[in-house]
Amino acid sequence: MAVSESKEEDAFEQEIRVFDKYKETVKDKNLTKKDIFDEFVGLGKNYESLLKQSKKLLKIGDSTQRRLFKTQNDLQETNSQLEASFNNLKILSQIGQTITSSLDTKQIIESVYKYISTLMDVGIIAIGVFEAEKNVIKYKFCIKTGQYIPSLIIESLDEDNLSAICINSKKELIIRDVEEEYLSYSPELQSQWGEHAVSLAYFPLFVEDRLIGILTIQSKKKDSYSENDLNILRTLASYVGIAIDNADAYKSISKKNKQLKETLDKINLLNHNLALEKEKSEKLLLNILPSDVAEELKATGIVQPVHFESASVLFTDFKGFTLLAEKMTPEALIHELDQCFSAFDNIMIEHNIEKLKTIGDSYMCAGGIQI
Repeated sequence: MAVSESKEEDAFEQEIRVFDKYKETVKDKNLTKKDIFDEFVGLGKNYESLLKQSKKLLKIGDSTQRRLFKTQNDLQETNSQLEASFNNLKILSQIGQTITSSLDTKQIIESVYKYISTLMDVGIIAIGVFEAEKNVIKYKFCIKTGQYIPSLIIESLDEDNLSAICINSKKELIIRDVEEEYLSYSPELQSQWGEHAVSLAYFPLFVEDRLIGILTIQSKKKDSYSENDLNILRTLASYVGIAIDNADAYKSISKKNKQLKETLDKINLLNHNLALEKEKSEKLLLNILPSDVAEELKATGIVQPVHFESASVLFTDFKGFTLLAEKMTPEALIHELDQCFSAFDNIMIEHNIEKLKTIGDSYMCAGGIQI
């Protein structure tokens, strides 16, 4: 185009030179009328050519101006798209930080819905969690027409359904018109979700090749999701997969910590009860055996006999105890024996006599021995 414009400009300058030559020629007084007429005819032809060249230049100028306007509009549109993309990336990054830092799945789905509902039509958004032991996707969390509702939809990955198609192919499933592409699934979808969805998108949620679940978006409108919408949803699906994995890990750790705490509490209770029983056993052992003998018995399990050349052994019981016991309550009888035997213990200590044991109302002790 630059070469063509240059040629047009050269022709224009040539016509100017012809006109200047004509002006010089007519000044010659020796010219005849015929010479002047011929010069005038030649000038007319050149003028006509000049007009054509001028019109052509005007057309070129108009065309160039239109191209400039179009280029300017294209640049403005591209700039707007770039600015919108930048804002989307900025917001996506912010929403990604929000949902990946959350450990509450309900809060995760509500944050995603709040963002995408301003950009596209969202009749239903749901998060399905993969349960490996049953090989199913359980849709526990769902927002329908702006309201959070508990969902109990379960789809087996061993059966023919949209969740199984998405997961088994390990790629997203985009349906622009379910009645044209997956008509046989339409009644089941309406029965499950209670809505007649036409456009659907299923995104598998993977974290390091581990299946986490599915994110699904559904609309009553045909072909609801543009390529830009799908790019946004793909990015969000990556964030949602990480967030759900974090939430599940936190729940698992919390559950194990709770179980561990309960186990430790049981162990501490058992140790406490064991210490109490041990204390009771030791008191009982000291009540029936000398302390040194009791310690030896606890340490070795047996007691070595000790020989004394001379010792005195006292064995007492209460006269008429059997008749007396028949007239007293068990509590009163035990209280009476405890008072008597406590008094005996004090006497043993005072006179350095070793208490051996008590049997019923009998009290046995020994003097003259070193234990």
